[in-house]
Parts: sequence; C-alpha cells; structure tokens
Amino acid sequence: MEIVGAVGGRPRKGGWSASGVSSDTRTIRKGDLFFALQGKNSDGHDFVPDAFEKGAAGAVVSQHVDLPGSLSEERCIPVRDVRRALGDLARHYVAAWGGQVVGITGSNGKTTTKEMTHHALSGRFPSRKSPSNFNNDIGVPHSIFQIEADDKMAILEMGTGAAGEMARLAQIARPVLGVVTNIGETHLEGLHSLKGVAKAKAELLEELPDNGMAVLNADDAMTPWLRKWCACDVMTFGCRAEADIRAERIESREWGMRFRLCGNVPCSLPVPGRHNVMNALAAVAVCTVVGMRAREAAERLAGYEPPAMRLSRERLDGVTVINDAYNANLRSMQAALEVLRDMDAQGRRIMLCADMLELGMKAGPLHRKLGEAIAESRVDALATLGDWAWRAGEVARRRNPRMAVYQCESHAAAADRLLDLLRPGDVLLAKGSRGMHLETVIEDLRARMPRAAADPEGAVPPLEGA
Repeated sequence: MEIVGAVGGRPRKGGWSASGVSSDTRTIRKGDLFFALQGKNSDGHDFVPDAFEKGAAGAVVSQHVDLPGSLSEERCIPVRDVRRALGDLARHYVAAWGGQVVGITGSNGKTTTKEMTHHALSGRFPSRKSPSNFNNDIGVPHSIFQIEADDKMAILEMGTGAAGEMARLAQIARPVLGVVTNIGETHLEGLHSLKGVAKAKAELLEELPDNGMAVLNADDAMTPWLRKWCACDVMTFGCRAEADIRAERIESREWGMRFRLCGNVPCSLPVPGRHNVMNALAAVAVCTVVGMRAREAAERLAGYEPPAMRLSRERLDGVTVINDAYNANLRSMQAALEVLRDMDAQGRRIMLCADMLELGMKAGPLHRKLGEAIAESRVDALATLGDWAWRAGEVARRRNPRMAVYQCESHAAAADRLLDLLRPGDVLLAKGSRGMHLETVIEDLRARMPRAAADPEGAVPPLEGA
C-alpha cells in the first residue's frame, strides 16, 4: 500500500513488495517495479508482460494491459500519468532517505560541476551522483533510486527546456543546496530568451528551503536578478573580488590550470580552460557549505578526471584529438576555442564544427557569432557538419580569408576530409551539439589512424607550497 499511495495509484487486492525500479525491460532485475513509460517511438505498456516474465514485482500503468493467464493483473498499479508517478515515488524515496541533495543546473558546465563536486565530496562523505546526464523528469528519479541508505550526499544534475520543468525536478529531489553555474542562450526553442532561461533556472532557487543555500556565479550578469528568487542564504563563486569562493592568479599549464583559491590555497586542475576553473569554484563552494575546508576540496580536485567527450584528449598517429562534442552552445563553443587557442601546438589548429541545436529563432544570429569567434581564433582549417555550422563557416571565411573552410555533407565525408588534412603535430578540436553525433567521426578516425600509447602528459605541476 505504501508504493500505491506514493504513486497515487488505485489499490488492488493482495500484498507484495518491490526491491528496485525500472523502466527498461532490457536491464530490469528480478523484484523491480516496472514503470510503463510512453515515449516517441515506444509504449512501455507493450512490454509489461515481458517485464513480469523477467521477474518484475509489479508494474505502474495508465491503461489496461492484457496479460497471459499465468500472470496476475493484481500486480498492476493503475495511475493517470506513469511519468508523473515515477517522480512521485522518487520524491517519497528521497524524503525517507534523509540525506542531503545538491541540485546543479546552468546553461554550461552543470555536468562537469556535478562530476567535480562528487569527486571532491566523496573523499569525506559517502556520496551518489547522477549517472551521465540523467537530468530530466525521468533521469532524476532514476538517479534518486540509486541512492543507498548509507549515502550522506546526492549530487543531482537538473536540466530544463521549458518553463515549469525545473520546479518539478526540485519538488521531486528536494535539494537543500542549489547551484546555478551560469545563464546562457540555450534551449531557446522552449525558453525563447536569456531572461526565459534565467527564469527557468530560478525555479530551482525558489524551491530551496529557507535553511538551504543557493550557490551562484558572481561573474554572471544574471546573478543579481537570480538573487531575488532566493529565500535562503546565497554563496557566490567567481573571479570578482566580492565572490565568496574566488580564483586568483589563473594560469594555463600544459593540459590543465593552476590558480590560487581564496587568495592563499593553491589549486591545480588536470583539465584546461578558464571555464573549468569556474566549475571547480562552484564545486568548492558546495564543499565548504557542507563543512569541508577549501584546501581539502582543492586537494581532491587535483585528482579529478573528466567524463568522456568533455575535452577528452587522445593521440592518433601524431595528431592530438580533443573531443568536446558532448554538447554545445555559443558560450561552450567559445570556451573550447579558447582552449584550442592556448594550446602549444607544433602543427596546425583544426576544428570540426557541427550545429548548435535547440536555439529556435536565435539559431541564425548565434551561428553568425560563432563564425566570428572562429575567425578571431587561431584556427587554421575548419571542417563543418550541418547547415548551421556551414553558415558559421561562411562567416568565418569572410572574416578570415586565410582560413581553409570545408563543408562536409556527412559524418563519413567529415572523417575522409580530416584524414586528408591532418598531419603529425596538428591539433583537432571536435565540437557540436550532442544530437550531431560527432563521436561517430572520432570513432572513424580512431579506426583508421594508429593510436598512440597512453599519453603521460596532462598532469599539472602543483603550485609551490601545495
């Protein structure tokens, strides 16, 4: 009856219990409660019999399901909305757990900030984090169900593409700490404007308890506006003098960054880019809120390893390949171009650029700005994939006639073009939205170019006194 009540279902005869939650019969385990979610290409109700055959304890459904005679309909819990029921059960679960939830959102850097925060916190507290980018109203509940009784902290990534979505996620996860990494022009199809993006992120801040903490970017122009939505205390991070958690003396060092934290704490990051310094500052802010010293957090971050496709680096036949193709918007494109610009390349700097997606009516202007940024960078040759990237390439060509620009009609054509272009000593940056699947181009290159042995580079020498 506890499960039935949590999901808002209608009770049926018989008593049973579940030991886990699943919405995918390919990975379901015996004893799981199966949620028959409906998607664009499939309906979970079609898989309810399969779920029971594989040992599901029960199923949450919103319509009648015909089951073989050996299976009992008593194990089906009827609800109005299966997707909402999944979130309602997660809310019930996290409330019973009793640990602290950190909710992290932002236009850029939320996944990296989540990873850095978990890496730093896990040295002190048993912690759980969202797998991959499980950041919507399906992914957040599934992340919550992975929390174990002994965990003290859960670091959850939260994304939104429309008004109201973030509020729902916060109501499910009940975060005590809320982090907004920054506000940029993303998901404009649903959020329409920079102010719309900020309002959507502010929904997280509105849901924080009075005794909670909002962690905001002191360097972001929208932060004074975001503060208005906070009923709780605010801690800031950034490079400005007024930031509570502050970075000074920032330096690029080989494949990484070094800086002073709060004036006197040396910090070394084994990932490049000033944007990653900001991500690290947000992570340190969370750590200090829950009782860690800044120095302890900095020492933990020195051993941080980034997730795949976020400035991942490998050597292929003498070429350094930087795969930053997990996702893209103008701000993250500019950050990746800064990393490419600052690299000490023996050969040429080459970029594989794909479309930035979900920009709505702003797609044209933002891709023009991207073309201008590419033209002003130190890129020697540009290969584009996608119509919008091609338009950015045309802007870059007009601004910088010395830059070689190649339009590629397919992933295979892009790989062929790059194989013709690349020479030992060159650096290749691959960047585009996740929906453009640039990883297939990298996989093609990897299959056709000898891969170097493990590269010992990348360790950042610590600051003196570290």
